[in-house]
Amino acid sequence: MKIRKITVDGFANIDNASLSLSNLCALLAYNNYGKSNILKAISFGIELLTVGSQGRSLLLRKYFDSIPINKTTAGRMFEFNLELETSNNEQKSIISYGYKFAWPTENSAPHFYSEYLKIKEENVLKLKKYIVRDKQDCTYLATPLGRCSSKIDIETDQLAIEKLSNYDNLFYNHTLKSILGLRFIEMNTLADPKTFFRTISIKGGRPMCSSNINSMPVFGTCASFAYSLKEENKDKYNLLKDAIKQLIPSIIDFEPVKIDLKKQTSALKGDINIPFNFPEHIYDIRVLEKNINQQITIDKLSSGTKRIFYILIMAIAAEINKMPLVLIEELENSIHPSLFQKLLTIIKTLIGDTQVIITSHSPYVLQYIKPELLYLGIPNENDIAIFKQIKKSKIKSLMLDAATYDMSLGDYLFDIMLEIRKSANEFVTKYFE
Repeated sequence: MKIRKITVDGFANIDNASLSLSNLCALLAYNNYGKSNILKAISFGIELLTVGSQGRSLLLRKYFDSIPINKTTAGRMFEFNLELETSNNEQKSIISYGYKFAWPTENSAPHFYSEYLKIKEENVLKLKKYIVRDKQDCTYLATPLGRCSSKIDIETDQLAIEKLSNYDNLFYNHTLKSILGLRFIEMNTLADPKTFFRTISIKGGRPMCSSNINSMPVFGTCASFAYSLKEENKDKYNLLKDAIKQLIPSIIDFEPVKIDLKKQTSALKGDINIPFNFPEHIYDIRVLEKNINQQITIDKLSSGTKRIFYILIMAIAAEINKMPLVLIEELENSIHPSLFQKLLTIIKTLIGDTQVIITSHSPYVLQYIKPELLYLGIPNENDIAIFKQIKKSKIKSLMLDAATYDMSLGDYLFDIMLEIRKSANEFVTKYFE
């Protein structure tokens, strides 16, 4: 399943942000504008869709500070819309799915307000309604030749596609489960690089120190994923090695290793005072650098180098596991500007058909990303996050204007943004969608 378009609204300071995805797109704006909020809104939208009823109360605690309080957006429901492309038995379909979610207030509990599902099969001109929900009135399409008129009762904290996905005989059951199974990767610039390769991490009271190439690595399991890659997929492993050596010339070689703990921990097994059994193995990546006379653990490398390892490992994992979306915050924080373009090229090579959204506050990102793939944060008096694309017909004109002032396109746009105070500014209307 491929994500073609995402629209979010009613989250923090976001005002109806709509992103058309094309392998890679970038959000460019000043600091403290709302770039991170876009990524968080996408994360929230997908998680709210996929965690199920029981997980939503915990999810709301995580995102409670994202309830809109800006004067312009306060009181808005969270709105999440997806346009997807899928293939089933060589038949392509366009899927349009979305919902509105009412945030909790003093007088009301959080609840789903509306929901829809429309599908257009290949060679069919119009989208056909499969689910229509308004408040608690919900109808669905029961047969291929029927109408979207069969009624179904839905709880306020439940999505219609959740309930309908349990109808095994429903002819579009596979599509519902695919939507509910959407997954993504989020790489946050504030994440502590020390956690990327921690050999033992505890989640839910159980040790997590192993992974394989058919599951996504989490913090603490990147070394074990790299080890499994070395053992099970030499081609991908060699791609990882080549990429690391290109981006970090000081590294001569590296090798993921598996360390046997069986002897050291055998005496602890069965002790009633131990809340869990230690794993028999832990994993590490040993690195050989030019000016070091022995291998060192990856934990000794710089934070930026560890983040590059992490990003590339996750890119390969995303491709292997057919993940539809990767979100990367401030990618340029990982690498020297002279290597940024190479990193982007490598990511696009490793990640296959996965869609990538990156954020940046650097005008120089436009040296490496096509202008038509950029969403620019437009300053405005209301301090809401409005992202717009440059009109394709105006790209050449903007580049000529920038050259007139002997400036790069990125520098020119940032210079112009300093003078923009309203979203209805003539410059914005002329040059942006």
